[in-house]
Amino acid sequence: MARPGLQFGNRSFLGFGLLLVMTQLYYPGVLIAVRLGQTAAWLLALFAALLAMLLAWPVAAALRRIPRGTLFDLAERAVGRWVAVVYTLVLVLALSLTGSIVLRQTAEMALTANYPHTPQTFAVVTLLVSAIVAAWVDSAAVVRAANILLIPLNLSFVLILAGTIGWGTTGFLAPLWGPGLPRLVLSAPAVASLFTPLAVLYVMADGVTDRRGLVGTLLAVPVLGGLQYALHKANLLMVFSYRVGLNTTFPMHQAARLVIGGRFFEHIEGIWLFVWVACTIAYMGALLHGSGRLFCRAFRIPKFQTAVPLLTVVVLTLAYFPRNQAQAVMLSEAIAVPLILIALVVPAAFAAIATLRGRLS
Repeated sequence: MARPGLQFGNRSFLGFGLLLVMTQLYYPGVLIAVRLGQTAAWLLALFAALLAMLLAWPVAAALRRIPRGTLFDLAERAVGRWVAVVYTLVLVLALSLTGSIVLRQTAEMALTANYPHTPQTFAVVTLLVSAIVAAWVDSAAVVRAANILLIPLNLSFVLILAGTIGWGTTGFLAPLWGPGLPRLVLSAPAVASLFTPLAVLYVMADGVTDRRGLVGTLLAVPVLGGLQYALHKANLLMVFSYRVGLNTTFPMHQAARLVIGGRFFEHIEGIWLFVWVACTIAYMGALLHGSGRLFCRAFRIPKFQTAVPLLTVVVLTLAYFPRNQAQAVMLSEAIAVPLILIALVVPAAFAAIATLRGRLS
C-alpha cells in the first residue's frame, strides 16, 4: 500500500499509463495490427482502443468506490481471497512474459542499430539490472520518472511523424476497410493486448489522491494511446506500404532514418534510440514494481521489494525462451488474446460480480 506522502495526482497517473502504452509502439509486437488489419491497421488500432476503454470502464468505476482500493481488493471482494490469490499468480506470470518479450526486443534493437558486436546477454542483463533499480523505489517515484520520460518520447514520435510526411503516399491506405469491417472487429481483441499495462494501473490505483477523477484517467489512457497507435500505423503504412511494413522489424527506427534535414537530423535516430531504451527501462521497472506489489499484497508480505528479485529471475528466464527475434514476435502474437483476457476481461468480470453482489461500498 502506498503511504500518504507517496501519492500522486490523476495527471501524473495518466502520463504514467501513456508511457507504458507508447513505449510498445516502437517494437515489432505492434505489427500484429498490420498483419490483421492490412491497409486498415490504423482503423483496427482505434477499434482495439475502444475495446480496451469499454473493458476498463467497469473496473475504474469499481475502484473509485473502494477507498484506496487496488485490483486485488476488487478481486477479493468479488470472488474471495483464494481465487484472488490464484488470479494474482496468473496475472504476474502474464506481465512477466510481456516484459520479457519487450526486454528481448529492446536488446535486439539496440544491438542491431549501434552495438552489433556486443553479446546479447550483456545487453539483456544490463537493461534488467537498470529495471530493478527503477522497480525498487516507491510508487510516486516510478510515476514521476515516467512523466519525465514521456516528454522526449512524445517529442520523438512527433518529430519522426513530421519528418517522414514527405515520404508518405496516401494511396497506400487503400482499400480503406482493409480485409473488411467484420474481420477488423474480430481482430480487435488481439490488437488490444497493447493496453494490457492497464492492469499495472489497477494495481497502483491506491496512490491516486483524487478518486473522483480516477475513472476519467483510466479511460483516457486507451483513448489517447489508441490515437497515438492509429497515427503510428497510418504513418507506417503511408511510408513503407502494407507489404513492406509487414517485414519492417523496428518501424519507428526505420522511419527515423528517413528524416532529412542536415547532418544532425539525418542521424537523430541515435538520440531516439537512447530515449526508447530509457523508456523501456521505465516500462520494465513499472511492470516489476506493479507485479511485486500485487504479489506481496496477495501473500501479505510487508515490503514489495522482497518479490522484485524473484520476478526478475522469472523475466530473465522467459526472455530467453524464444530462440531468436522472429520467435519472440510470433510468441507476442500467440499470447495476445490470452493477455487481453487475463489483464482486462477478468478484472472487468470481477467489477461486474462485485457490483452485483453489493460489495463495493
